[in-house]
Amino acid sequence: MTKHTSKGEAVNKIPQSTKLSILITVCLFALAFPRAFASTPDTIRVELVRHYRGVKQITISASSCCTLTRTGAQDKLASCASTDSISLEASDSGIVLKQGSAGSTDAGPSVTITPDDPSGTINIDSQGRASKAYHGSIEINIKSCSLQLVNVIAIEDYLPGVLAGEMPSSYPIEALKAQAIAARTYTLDNLRKHSSSGCDLCDSSHCQVYEGALNEKQSCKQAVADTKGITLTYNGKLASTLYCADCGGATQDYSELYSDTIPYLCTVKEPDDVAHDSWEVTYTLQDLAAKLAKAGIKGADGLQKIVVSKTSASGRAVSIDITGAASTTAITGGTLRSALGQATIKSTLFTIECSPDGQVTFKGKGFGHGIGLCQVGSKGLASPPYNYTCEQILQHYYPGTVLTPTSPQTAAHAPIKPIKTPSATVAQKPTASPELKGAGPPRKPRSISQPQPDIEIRVEAPSL
Repeated sequence: MTKHTSKGEAVNKIPQSTKLSILITVCLFALAFPRAFASTPDTIRVELVRHYRGVKQITISASSCCTLTRTGAQDKLASCASTDSISLEASDSGIVLKQGSAGSTDAGPSVTITPDDPSGTINIDSQGRASKAYHGSIEINIKSCSLQLVNVIAIEDYLPGVLAGEMPSSYPIEALKAQAIAARTYTLDNLRKHSSSGCDLCDSSHCQVYEGALNEKQSCKQAVADTKGITLTYNGKLASTLYCADCGGATQDYSELYSDTIPYLCTVKEPDDVAHDSWEVTYTLQDLAAKLAKAGIKGADGLQKIVVSKTSASGRAVSIDITGAASTTAITGGTLRSALGQATIKSTLFTIECSPDGQVTFKGKGFGHGIGLCQVGSKGLASPPYNYTCEQILQHYYPGTVLTPTSPQTAAHAPIKPIKTPSATVAQKPTASPELKGAGPPRKPRSISQPQPDIEIRVEAPSL
C-alpha cells in the first residue's frame, strides 16, 4: 500500500505484522550468528600524544560552546562560548583553570570538556605546538606532572580523522573506503591497547595516525559513511588489518617477521604498472661503519664488505652479512634499517651495491613494514585500468577474509554485494622471522581458531 503526502511524496506503509516479522527475523539471525554482530563500544578513548605529550599548559575553545566538569561528576566548573577560551595548567595540586578576569580555579586531578552541540568541536592550542580540533569530548588528567589529553569519541566520528592522517584525501574513493574498513577493524581489534594509560589507542603510528577534526576532508567522511559498521573478519573473528604506506610492489608475509603465521597476511604482488616509490642512499664504508657501530652492531669496526645474504618471497632483505676487520656478522634487514634510520632506509625491500672506491649504495622501493594493505598500491588498483572496488582491494591484500557488519542495523543497510571473479595470486610463504621494525607495528597475533558461522559478504579480487 502506498500513501501520498500533500507534496506528492510516496511513503511506503508497512503493515505492523510485517514489521514484527522482520524484527523477529533479524533478532534470530543475530542470535544464530553472534560473532558477526560483535558488540561495539559507544565511544573509544584516544590518547593525544603526537602533539601534546608532556604539555603543561593548553588553551581550549569551542566551535560553539562547551562545558567543563570534574571527570565523573556533574558539577560545572566553567563554560566557554565560541568567543571565549580557557587556560588549563598542570600544578602540584592538580589542574588549574584560568578564564579571563575570573581568576584561578583548582579543578582537581581530572577535567572533562564537552561541547554543548554534539556536532561541535573542541579546539586546543599550546605554545610551540600545532593547533588541533576534535569531535567528542576531551578528558584532561594529571600524568607525571604534565597534562594527559584523551579524546573520548564515537568510532565513526574518529575514523575520518584517521583517514586524514593515514591516506591522502585525493586518493580514489574506493581506496579510501578500503582504508576506512581496515581502520575500523584495526580499531575494534585493538581496544585497550593502551590500557596502562587508561586508553584504547594513541594518535600516533604506534596505533593509527589520528589528525582529529581539523584536517577532515569530505572524501574521507564519505568513505567512512559509505562503509559504516563494516569490518573485516576471518573465521568469525576480527582480522588483524595491518597496513603500510607503500609495499614497493609486493607485500610482506607476516611470518617473515614472526614465527607465527596469519594466513591472510601473506605475500601478494601488484601489477607491474602500478607505480611505487623508489629511493637510493649512498655511504662510504667508513661512514657506514661508524653509524652501525654507534647503533651497537658488533663486527662493524673496520667494515670491508656488506651484502644481502638472504631474501624473502617478497624480495626483502632477511639477512645481511657484515664483514669487518675481525669477522663476519649477520644481522636482519630490520636491524640495519633501525640502525641507519627508518626515514633513510625506508623499507627492507632493497639491494646493496659496493663499488671499488669504497661506496656503498642502498637501492630500494616502498616505505614501511609492507604487511597487509598497501596504501599506494590500493590507489593504483582503484585507478584505471583496474578500477577495483573497495571489496576487491581488501580481498587482494587480505585474501580469505570477509566483509562483516557489526550489527543487525548495519546488515540491513549494508550496500555491499558479492562479486565472483578469479582470485589474486599469492606468493609462497617464507619461513624467516626477523624482528619487526617500521611504522605501524603489528602486535603479536591471536591464535587462529577453526571456522565459525558468520554473516559473510565474500568478495574475490580479479586476477592480475
